[in-house]
Amino acid sequence: MDPLLLQQEMMRRHQQNQNDMLAAAAAQRDDDAAALLARREEELARLDRLNDARDRIAEAEVARLNDARDRAAVAQAAQRAQHVERIVALQEQRAMRQREVAAARQAGL
Repeated sequence: MDPLLLQQEMMRRHQQNQNDMLAAAAAQRDDDAAALLARREEELARLDRLNDARDRIAEAEVARLNDARDRAAVAQAAQRAQHVERIVALQEQRAMRQREVAAARQAGL
């Protein structure tokens, strides 16, 4: 074989080997990037689920606090009503005693 042709064939093969290696490296880079992207998407999905769970927990806590506040308001209203009832009862007792005293004075006792 002609040395010039042999040299050209060797150069062509060398260039083809370099192209193949570059293509393989690019394919590996693409695979690595796709794997990294998939892991990041999985992590984002996990974080979304975690945030959703935290939101549900916070909503439940707010509801629990609102229920507790509502129960406290009802208890305070009941206490105020009982206090008013006691005041009214004491006022009625006082008025009854005053009537008794007035009746006793009229009777001359």
